[in-house]
Amino acid sequence: MRILFIPLGLSTHYLHLVPLAWACRSAGHEVRIAGQQHAFAAIEQSGMTVTPVGERYDFVEHWKEALTELGRLIEATGGHRAGTERTPEERRRLVQLRSDPFLKSAEAMIEDLVPLARSWQPDLIVADPLVLAAPLLAKTVSVPLVHHMWAPEVNDKVGFGGVRGGGLPWPDDLRRLFESYGLQPQDRYSTAVVDPCPDSLQAPGIPGRMPIRYVPYNGPGTAPAWLAEPPARPRVCVTWGSTHTEMVGTHNFLVPEILAGLEKLDVETVVVVRGADRALVEPAASPERVRIVEGLPLHALLPTCDAIIHQCGSGTMLTAAALGVPQVLMPTTVDRAEISRMVADTGAGIVADTSDTAAETLRPVFEHALSDTAVRESADRLSREIAAQPSPAAVAASLDKLL
Repeated sequence: MRILFIPLGLSTHYLHLVPLAWACRSAGHEVRIAGQQHAFAAIEQSGMTVTPVGERYDFVEHWKEALTELGRLIEATGGHRAGTERTPEERRRLVQLRSDPFLKSAEAMIEDLVPLARSWQPDLIVADPLVLAAPLLAKTVSVPLVHHMWAPEVNDKVGFGGVRGGGLPWPDDLRRLFESYGLQPQDRYSTAVVDPCPDSLQAPGIPGRMPIRYVPYNGPGTAPAWLAEPPARPRVCVTWGSTHTEMVGTHNFLVPEILAGLEKLDVETVVVVRGADRALVEPAASPERVRIVEGLPLHALLPTCDAIIHQCGSGTMLTAAALGVPQVLMPTTVDRAEISRMVADTGAGIVADTSDTAAETLRPVFEHALSDTAVRESADRLSREIAAQPSPAAVAASLDKLL
């Protein structure tokens, strides 16, 4: 088969596709990755070849602008408090800010995707659900579409119609785009949905769901020599993801507060940052107790850790879950708060209240994650549940049944 993979134009979203893409290629299928410019490096580093599409629209820059404006509008209209009532115009504007970058990205991508597909003639399309060009392409060239999820389904709470919206209203511009390609608004366009989340971390009732084992892949890197040595004290990983400050700046970058909460605990702390964030962390890090590392993949570090503290990025959360590491989740957005709740419901993690990040408040939460055997046992149980899912190779072998 020829299989066209289409990631969202963010490197972190592409990483979720890598295990299945390589499983397909290892099975003898031809694989192409069609991506936008901000995913190029991640695609090439994974050993795949990228076909550029939609380069006339910079999704990342426009998404950053939308996130900034979203933050302002949410705070100006009541924040994230439960029961907040907004006017119809405020709700319309929120949906528009969320959807516009994805809509305009789709408009740019489809211009390049259609000639690519007509030339290469794929048998199957595998795409991130947020790539709104994928249903348009599948309809235009009459090729089955498979959506590949990357997190628990929470779009019905924070999303917009068009992305398995659970009956959410469609933005007018998105409706017009889909109708221009002969598609009527609906919640599902895919033949199947590949889902790396186990049952205990997923909302029920996803049509056409194909479970797949989450195989942690966090990009390339070099394992330092100290990683092979047993830690002298419990090791705690701290990370705030690889895109937070790039996308929203230093707002809600809570690593210094986390380090203050860990300071009096008898632990070794490893902070994983991107290079641009090192200066934000160094003033709060004791050289005797804290390592700051750049470019170390979590799948290499976490097997040596007793706990991880993070912002609930989906890649970080699923990597920790797959490796059986207890988690302290500190979400600062509505979608991540909902996903954090789902992790906590499994018992494998604890949610810290980010409205109070004083060291004295955070320290007992961190101690709980490190000392409670129930959390460790739940993390082990979640890891076993993920390991029992069908492997990427098994899923790749079943894709021809979708044709």
